[in-house]
Amino acid sequence: MQQSSPPLALLIVDMVSTFDFPRGASLRRAAHGIAPRLAALKARVKAAGGLCVYANDNFADWSSDFQTLVQLARQSPAREVLEPIAPDADDAHVLKPRHSAFHQTALHHLLKSRDVARVLVTGVSTESCVLATALDARIRELEVCVVSDCVASSSPARRMHALAVLRHCDIPVRAAARALHARRA
Repeated sequence: MQQSSPPLALLIVDMVSTFDFPRGASLRRAAHGIAPRLAALKARVKAAGGLCVYANDNFADWSSDFQTLVQLARQSPAREVLEPIAPDADDAHVLKPRHSAFHQTALHHLLKSRDVARVLVTGVSTESCVLATALDARIRELEVCVVSDCVASSSPARRMHALAVLRHCDIPVRAAARALHARRA
C-alpha cells in the first residue's frame, strides 16, 4: 500500500506498566478494555508503513531500561494489558521523565529523522500523559489526532473531560476506525 499522506506514527503512551500506583487498579482495568482496539490499530498503522513508538514512564528508576519495564509488566497482573499490544522488535521506544512523551526525550528527533508529520496518540492516562503528549505534538507543529477509543483513564468522567479539553484545543479526537486516514480540516 502506497502512502499518499505524510508518514505516520502511532504513539502508545504508558501502556507498558505494572499499574502499581494510586488509582492503578482502575486504570489497569480501563487499559485492558482498550488493548484489543489498540492492537488492531497498531496492525493497521504498520501495514500502512507507519512507525509505532512506545513512550513510557520509567517511574524515576534511571538505572532501568524499556526491556526491563516490559518484563516487569509481563510478571504483574498487568500482563493481560500488555499481551495484545506487546512491542515488536521493529517498534521504537522512549523513556519519559514526566507526563509528555516529548518532554526531555528524543521523540521529536526520532519523528523528524523518519519524516513523520502525523501522530496518533493512544494510551493512558487521557487526562495527564495523553493530553500533555497531544498538546506537545501540536506545539511541535505535527498533525495530531487522539484516538478516542484507544485512550483510557481511571474513571469514565476523567476520560470524557480530557477528551473535551482536547476538542476545545482544536485537537482532532476520532475513533480508531476513522483515525488512520483522517486529515485535519
